[in-house]
Amino acid sequence: MTKIILVRHGQSESNVLHHFACQFDSPLSPLGRRQAVAVADYLVPRVHIDKIYASTVSRTQDTVRPTAERLGLPIHPDAGLLEIDAGKWDNVPTAELKATDPSFLLWGTDMEHVQCPDGENMQELFDRVNSTVYRLARENEGKTILLASHWTPVCAVITAAHGGGVADMMQYNTITNASLHFFRFEDDKLIPETVFVTEHLNEVTP
Repeated sequence: MTKIILVRHGQSESNVLHHFACQFDSPLSPLGRRQAVAVADYLVPRVHIDKIYASTVSRTQDTVRPTAERLGLPIHPDAGLLEIDAGKWDNVPTAELKATDPSFLLWGTDMEHVQCPDGENMQELFDRVNSTVYRLARENEGKTILLASHWTPVCAVITAAHGGGVADMMQYNTITNASLHFFRFEDDKLIPETVFVTEHLNEVTP
């Protein structure tokens, strides 16, 4: 069995600006950095962590950096944990996309048919992220791993763990910044234990 802790990155500068930043490397905001400390404050006393992975952009790595530093562990970048490849939409203001591209509205209403121009569709994202999580779980049998990723990947993993597919993602889409999600991987299955954990963020003020 492998234990998996999945964390969405803390608030980013693009979150503050309401830009649709996906694989664009937007750094954490000051609030996001405080959220990263809160993640460490919560995890380090409670959970033994053997290995830490993050996507290849700074906001995920910096979200788990306080935890890694306290535990003396390196952060292993893995591109499989990246947000969806948004193509021409990446780092464009959300209001502009809503006003100029009707297909962008599917992002919030019909995830199954989202196709980022010159990027991924939601099925490709779903398959990529879940295959990455399964691979890392198999590689770390008997260990506990911390994975830092993004809104859509976390949503995809929670959906898959509950037996759903892309069409079911909207019911699990309330993924807040720096939220924690706990799973176990056994008999080649991903099983949700406790998801949408946010109590560590109660004292983190804007």
